[in-house]
Amino acid sequence: MSGPGSQDKLLESYILNMISRNSFTPYQSLEAACLQFNLDAAAMAALSETHYFNGCDHHVPKSGNIHLAWEYTQDPRDYSRFLNMLRIPPLSFNVLLELIKNHPVFYNQSQSAQAPVETQLAVTLYQMGRYGNGASVQEVARVAGISEGSVDNYTDRCLTAIESLHDIYIRPLTAGEKEVEKMWLENQLGFRGLWRDG
Repeated sequence: MSGPGSQDKLLESYILNMISRNSFTPYQSLEAACLQFNLDAAAMAALSETHYFNGCDHHVPKSGNIHLAWEYTQDPRDYSRFLNMLRIPPLSFNVLLELIKNHPVFYNQSQSAQAPVETQLAVTLYQMGRYGNGASVQEVARVAGISEGSVDNYTDRCLTAIESLHDIYIRPLTAGEKEVEKMWLENQLGFRGLWRDG
């Protein structure tokens, strides 16, 4: 049993079972009733605290090819393959990697180490460069050889790190710069004065 509400359904079923059992087979003693009550309370607590009812004994085979991106950086004749895969030239990838690699989001206090930042960035860029079914988390996970949850985590971390650069590289236009932009748009679109400041 899995999915939204499955835990509640399982608890409901257990409670109905308790009611039926107690209705049709009364206890022989107070001690037996107390023992069964303690067992039921422990079972309900375990059901409430359990997050996964289906064990993780099924291993989904993974064998991605995102590692080919690193092979494509070895020879300039393969740069177009890198560009096609990650939608960014190798040099730009390395610059972006340098800008975000020390962001705290990539370091945790967990016993399980995160994937290298370059891998997380490659998966993020791969997903951002796809559309339609090719952009699905499941498809990106298959291509990268990772779990669907990792695709989401990698993307969230990379976007957090990239967004932290906003104030360093982007600033509001000055009044003079805005005026130049407005004049350029008026000249290009032919809507002189019809849309300004609105």
